[in-house]
This record gives sequence, structure tokens and C-alpha cells, in this order.
Amino acid sequence: MIDEHALCSIGIPTFDRPAALSRTIETFRKQSYPHLEIIISDNASPSPEVESLCRQAAKEDSRVRYFRQSENLGSSANFEFVLTHAAGDYFMWAADDDRREPDCVETLVKVLQARPNVALATHETQYETPEGPFAFFPQCAAFYNGTPGHGAQRVEYASQFATDNMVYGLFRRDALFHRGKPITQMVGPSLNEHPVFALVAAKGEFFSLPQIGFRKSAPQGVCENAYWECRGGPHPHGRHLRNWKGTLGYHRDVLESIVMAYDALDFPSNEIAKLKQSVSRRIYLHFLYYIFGRKPRIAASELFESA
Repeated sequence: MIDEHALCSIGIPTFDRPAALSRTIETFRKQSYPHLEIIISDNASPSPEVESLCRQAAKEDSRVRYFRQSENLGSSANFEFVLTHAAGDYFMWAADDDRREPDCVETLVKVLQARPNVALATHETQYETPEGPFAFFPQCAAFYNGTPGHGAQRVEYASQFATDNMVYGLFRRDALFHRGKPITQMVGPSLNEHPVFALVAAKGEFFSLPQIGFRKSAPQGVCENAYWECRGGPHPHGRHLRNWKGTLGYHRDVLESIVMAYDALDFPSNEIAKLKQSVSRRIYLHFLYYIFGRKPRIAASELFESA
């Protein structure tokens, strides 16, 4: 049975982007699902415009809650702040330049309520550059039918196929806490999303709708890199050999954070060991693909094989 009055919390960590933030606030105020709280955490923006527009939005709409930090907490802590101040059964992070389709929240709430085993529901993403929309490519096809397997199998599948934008989907809020602590504490200095995905996948499935619900603003280069991550082939910006030490350091930080998340899982030690071995191989392969500027090409048809 669908509960049409379940509260959904939207967490918007922001820093000094008033024009984009104004658009993001409006995209949630205009959602077809009305039972929202919109939590904005201003990470000590120097521009007075941020505070002004947020206070005006809160005055106009009682669902908007505005917090101004006295000092910059850093990105990860600001994401954690909006999560720990949320009261809804469901929770969604939103970057401060996001746009969503008007029924985005409503359709994802319906997924979570119709599928009790799903911990994270998403839409597909449309990238948009300052020059206009980037050519659409599916990123979430592997989750159109949910996540196969149970426990460690689910975590392994999420590790292979989950993409960064899925962190902006709709979560069951309790899935974002592990042993009473917000799982953002597992992210580490790399700010990579996969430790979050690992801990959430241990609790439930990921499910994606094939429709576009999320419109992400990004520079052309970011869009091209996202396409390469999904489809492979030659990297659009060539090799990255000159900065191999920095790139290796980043990949090591990512791996360390994922391993820390795996160690926190309530799985048998042999299953955790297999997960670590598998993700170590993928991380170092990705490092090599990136610095040499090429990874195995994935045909468009292959994106849907797991769906």
C-alpha cells in the first residue's frame, strides 16, 4: 500500500553559488510530491546573496529549513550535516546546481514503497553543459531490474556498476546509517561515492528507472569523462602519464575508503576478503586505463545486458 504522506527529506549542501542554488531550491519546491522538507546547509558562503535567497525561500515555504555554518566544514561534513538533520523516511542529496523533473521525487517514492527490498532508487541522468545538453547515454541500465543476489553479491554488483550520480537518488534514510553512525564518515579524503554504495547495498537493492529525472550541469570535459567511464574506448583527453603519481595517490585513497567500508560489513571474513580482492583489481585497472588513456570499449547494447 502506498503511503502518500511519508516525509521525504531533501538535503542541499551549498557554498557560494547563489544563482544555481536559487534554481535548485525552486526545482524542489515545485515537485509534484508535496510532503518534503528541504534542508539547506550553507558552508559559510562569503556572498550575502546565499543567505538572503535562502531566508526568503524559508519565509515563502515552511518546508525550507536553512542553516548557515559559522565556518567551512568541508564538503563531506556538509553532506553529513544535511543527512543528520533530516527527519524523513526517505532522503535525497542534491548538489546546489541540480535540476530535477517535476515528478522526480514522486516517482522514486513510489518505487521505494512498492519495492520494500530496494534501499536506493534512481533515475537516469541528462548532462547539460553551458552550451546545451550533452548527448544522452544511459548510466544505470544495470539496475533497471534491481540488483541480483544477496548480501556480498549485491555489494559486488554495486561496486562494478554503480555510477557517481546514483548518490543523488532517493535512499531509505535508515540505510544511510551503519551501527548508528552516518555512513558519510566512511567516504574518506577521496570523496568517492563507492564506500556509501557498499554499505547501502549491504542493506538493500539498487533500482533505476530508465526515464531521465535528473539534469546535471557540468563542463564539457566532465561530461566527456563520464561518457568514457561508461562506454570506454580512447579517453577524450588522451593520456595522463605526467600526473601518474597524483592519480595513483587518488586511487589508493579510494581503495582505502572502500576497504574500510568492507571491513565494517557484517559479512563472514572470507566474503569480505573476496570483495577486497575484486575491488583492488578494478581500482588498479582503472588507474592504468586512465593514465594510458584507453579502456575496453563497451557497445551500447552491452549496457543493457544486466538489465
